[in-house]
Amino acid sequence: MNLFDFTEEDFAYQWNPEDDAVMGGKSDSRFRDGDEEAVFEGDVTTKNFGGFCYVHGPDTETDLKGFEKFEIETRSSGTAFRLLVYTSDRDKSYRSPLIRPAEEYEKKTVSFGDLYPYVWGWKNPFATGFKPENFEAIGFQTEYKSSGEFEIGIKKVDVK
Repeated sequence: MNLFDFTEEDFAYQWNPEDDAVMGGKSDSRFRDGDEEAVFEGDVTTKNFGGFCYVHGPDTETDLKGFEKFEIETRSSGTAFRLLVYTSDRDKSYRSPLIRPAEEYEKKTVSFGDLYPYVWGWKNPFATGFKPENFEAIGFQTEYKSSGEFEIGIKKVDVK
């Protein structure tokens, strides 16, 4: 099932960058429509105790029960990123292990079982695992403390 197809529609205006400025950092990012892709780009800096950029999509409130993984068609300028998953239980989010796409488009998968619960940026070993029936939204976050300019292209986000 397709969640987002950036090759056919302009969705970027529905996505919200929220960088490390929320904690005093100076990193800056944008999420824009490209040529048959969405582009997450910006500059990560560790100045003022910062070190990440992230963007989250609109709430979809789609029941993902019966599915097992996310599949992202993506490319990168060399920057690794994480998939962020939000549920109706907004006191935590779920993060994937780092995804390292090549410069050319390729499909990367993230199994639901590989999502780790986080609360306020800290891994929470006591939180419950991801419940696909409570899915609400996704986002993307750059690798923490990986300074420099970045560009991540995204064509599609599906669930399998």
